[in-house]
Amino acid sequence: MSFHAMAEIFQLFLAFIKMHGFLQTRIFSTCCIRSATSTLFSLKLKPSIIRDHKSKFGELFRGYCLLLPLKRYLPPKTHLLNSHQKSTIHTYSRKGRLLPPLPTVTPVFKQGFTIFFRGLKHVLIGSIAFLTLLFIVSRGVHLYIEHFYYSTPSSIPSKARDFLRAAYIFEEWYPNLENAQKILYDAFIIIQKEKELPPTDPIVLDILLRIANNAMRLGNLREANLDYKRIFDVLIYQDDEVNRKKAIDVAKKAAKISVKVKDFRLAEDYLIWTIETLNKELHTNKNLSYSGNNIESQVFKRTTSQDSFINLQSKMSMDLIQCTVMLAGVYATQKQFDKALPLYLGSLKMLVERKATEKDPEKKDLSKELTDSDSFHHCGDAIIMGHLGEIFYAMGKVEEAMGWFQKGFLIAKRGSGIRNCDECAGVILNNLGLINEKKGLLEDAKAFYSQALSFAEIADDVEGREEFSTNLHRIQIHDEENKSSE
Repeated sequence: MSFHAMAEIFQLFLAFIKMHGFLQTRIFSTCCIRSATSTLFSLKLKPSIIRDHKSKFGELFRGYCLLLPLKRYLPPKTHLLNSHQKSTIHTYSRKGRLLPPLPTVTPVFKQGFTIFFRGLKHVLIGSIAFLTLLFIVSRGVHLYIEHFYYSTPSSIPSKARDFLRAAYIFEEWYPNLENAQKILYDAFIIIQKEKELPPTDPIVLDILLRIANNAMRLGNLREANLDYKRIFDVLIYQDDEVNRKKAIDVAKKAAKISVKVKDFRLAEDYLIWTIETLNKELHTNKNLSYSGNNIESQVFKRTTSQDSFINLQSKMSMDLIQCTVMLAGVYATQKQFDKALPLYLGSLKMLVERKATEKDPEKKDLSKELTDSDSFHHCGDAIIMGHLGEIFYAMGKVEEAMGWFQKGFLIAKRGSGIRNCDECAGVILNNLGLINEKKGLLEDAKAFYSQALSFAEIADDVEGREEFSTNLHRIQIHDEENKSSE
């Protein structure tokens, strides 16, 4: 074969390689050279095939013949084997070692789309799993609250029931009263739209009562006062015992708020109605009727005589004593000492007698949270003595006031650990500090203020802590001025 023919065949071979894009890949050796080699050896290098210039395979074979001297520069031997029911190319080195699988030629954009869709699939699966888990946990919490803490009525829509339970979480578990208020309003709107319940319905009253309680806890006193008044106006016309107890509770809360907003007349009306109702229940006399200030001449006609008062109320309940003390406080705030003093003295005697006949309060489990009635049972006499000391001091009877303060402090100190007792002890000590400061006994006043601040810290009394620290700071500044002047 001439040199020109060989050069022509070699150019055709290179053009064939370039046309099929195998110039930079090892797949060429796998798909072409090994196939050509097998074909050549199977044909045993027949000259007739080599001379076939019109056949492309002939050109390929002639090119391979030209490259036979370059065998040492060709890629390692490769074998197409069937592995795990998939066609996989296994490459071996000349020493028989297994090389990594041959790379496949995949466009970049195809690889990008593959990675993107694979990641998207994982994100979707993770999101669905997370949302499913969140739904299961949420329903589990709702069922737990429903069965163990706050049972919602089954007659209202399920969405409203979910809102009521969610509001309970923000009220009791994770306090956020603003969110609780919004959720309660939403539940109320849903119930009114779908059920159109009357204002006297227990479900509606329960929601409104929760809204009023949250408003009071948030410090929105006027809003809470209006809410309590609306509820009270509905409850007083109900004859059943459950609503009557609710009305008494609402009246007591409304009276406290009315005192804070300086609406003493409204507070007096609430307390008079409460005392009247409790007195009716106590004496089972349904024909008694009181209105306005007439209660003074009816229930407390004989309060000027302590013995008559105690004999009349020999079976006073703790709620009745507590409301009587609150009414006396309303009169004392208005400086109507002639009305407040007999109520305080009569309530104190009745409370002392009750504590003497009932179980010793010191033997109760004080580690548990006490109700208002239990707390008043422990510290009511100390609180009343503190009020009596304030009244006698306002009347100019300083020595009597000091005696009542000291007695009250000793009782409150014995009940230390109960919030009301610690608050009472702090208030009494602060009053003793004020009396000694006016007398010019600054060291004694400073000691009383320091002790009062300690009790306020124990009771977590924010208002008391601010007031007592202000008084103590005033004494300290006075001491510094005296030292600097000397």
